[in-house]
Amino acid sequence: MALALTHCIFLIFSHAFHVSVTDLSWNRESGRIEISTRVFIDDLEDAISKNREKKPDLLNNFESEGENIGRYISAHLSLKAKSKMLDLEYVGAEVEGDALWIYMQSQKVRKPKDLEVTNKVLMELFSDQQNIVHYTYEGQRKSLKLDKDQASGQFTF
Repeated sequence: MALALTHCIFLIFSHAFHVSVTDLSWNRESGRIEISTRVFIDDLEDAISKNREKKPDLLNNFESEGENIGRYISAHLSLKAKSKMLDLEYVGAEVEGDALWIYMQSQKVRKPKDLEVTNKVLMELFSDQQNIVHYTYEGQRKSLKLDKDQASGQFTF
């Protein structure tokens, strides 16, 4: 009985927080920054549906919604290296439970040891949204916690 009650409470409060995680990693061979962003599917559906009549079903149709997913992430996540904004390209996505991993890559950039990141993903929906960003460069990893009060940060290696 206690286990069932605990499970019910977990279900009620399991999504009471608003956090995304973005992993950035510079790939020396390709010269691109590889981007992986994890967001809750229902939150991303709400964000994408703000600009259209029908809410997308990303759990079942994320492959056909790739263009919309990529467009949303590109509009809310930006990278700047050497004073130049980097173009981002959607690569794909995959479902993990109630979340979606979104894969992007930057245009080629030479040794981006200094990187400015702005991550406003889902901040238009939730005032308490936090976006954790990890950047791995030449085997070293650093992290930032971004929110509505500070949506940008700088990595320096």
